[in-house]
Amino acid sequence: MNSELVSLLLKNRWRKYFIVFCLFTGIGLMFSVRHLFPVFLDLIAYEMRQKNEIVMQPELISVRADEVESPEFTYYFPLVSQKEEPPVQVTEKAPQSQVQVETLVENNFIPIDFEDGAAPITIVVDPKKSQNSIENPIKIKFLPGDHCIFGDGHACVSEFTFPEGNRIIFVSVHSGMGGEADALRDLFEGTGINQGLYNKNEVQHNLKTLKGSEIRVKQGDQKITSLALQGVARISPEYYLTYTALPAQEALDFAIRRLSLDPELFKQDLLIIETCGWRLPDELEVDGLKDTSNSVYLAFVQFVGD
Repeated sequence: MNSELVSLLLKNRWRKYFIVFCLFTGIGLMFSVRHLFPVFLDLIAYEMRQKNEIVMQPELISVRADEVESPEFTYYFPLVSQKEEPPVQVTEKAPQSQVQVETLVENNFIPIDFEDGAAPITIVVDPKKSQNSIENPIKIKFLPGDHCIFGDGHACVSEFTFPEGNRIIFVSVHSGMGGEADALRDLFEGTGINQGLYNKNEVQHNLKTLKGSEIRVKQGDQKITSLALQGVARISPEYYLTYTALPAQEALDFAIRRLSLDPELFKQDLLIIETCGWRLPDELEVDGLKDTSNSVYLAFVQFVGD
């Protein structure tokens, strides 16, 4: 009798049961698809590049962290890629320490309002040639501010001048799934599962080929198009803690001195985009670092005129 009842229910209502099954199965898969789909696309792009391109083997820059005395600063750089609370030493008071070492710029060389509370800003990076990215060109959209907690849509913006008088707009933007600059990070290193897709040599090759990419900045009706990417530097995991312990201006000084960056680059006004990178497949784990908060990228943008 019971078997006949079950058979009758399945016969008359199987469509409803099937719909409910599909609904719950779909909900269960949404989270995985959201994270794994970009990974599969990157893997496909990577395999295609391996078949059609010989990867250069540039010499990597080496920095000794023990050459730099760690100051008593709180962290300025937002520890990106994770929604968990940051370590105890990371406080929201970091921008206050930063103000003590900065000289504010009265008039931006880029006619965009980077002040806290200003309208949303979109930065478009348009490579000269196709890169291994799901989205190309890529967009970085954020609200400028003096705070930037993961998920709030803000970027930390600092403005200061070098002793020579050149002006710097320093924009620190979150990467990681859902971060405002995740597409930029993916452009540099690809996306594996909780790590970058490309090895160190391939990442350095990507950074070199991006030089000269067109940069566009938009805020409301204001559009700036006469900008170009002049270079990208990577702070490797071994030196991440030393770099991120510094306020923005001193962190930039550290990168210039210790990474042997071209001094000519810093004799002009610059927009600098800072974001976090993931551990690469051929890099060892570093104590105290998460795989998705493991390195730092600095993208240098120059005004090139009409």
